[in-house]
Amino acid sequence: MKNRAAIIDVSNSQDTSMAADVGFGLVGKVLSPHLINGVTFMRVFSNILVDDRVEKFPLKTRIFLFKFSAESNVNSVLKRGPWIFDKEPLVLVRFVLSTTLGEYVFDKMTWWI
Repeated sequence: MKNRAAIIDVSNSQDTSMAADVGFGLVGKVLSPHLINGVTFMRVFSNILVDDRVEKFPLKTRIFLFKFSAESNVNSVLKRGPWIFDKEPLVLVRFVLSTTLGEYVFDKMTWWI
């Protein structure tokens, strides 16, 4: 049986300093005009990404950081998309340490047709 992902709650924090040691990561934003339930989001993605090598950090409303132990895990998550939460798209972009949260652009998704 696999271990569930560790969840580190930094509720609605805009501070990414806790993520400074991220080697491989994705920043995700739920594209919804409505507030989402961050606790439910974390619970759902803990069940989907059942892997003790991924951590999820809520950075601010609708934006989350997924930290992985290897690049291959990042690629696997990207290939398994598109991701939807509560009928709304979750856009994922690669984490870059030198990029501030406000500089990320969540405007592209891959869809199967």
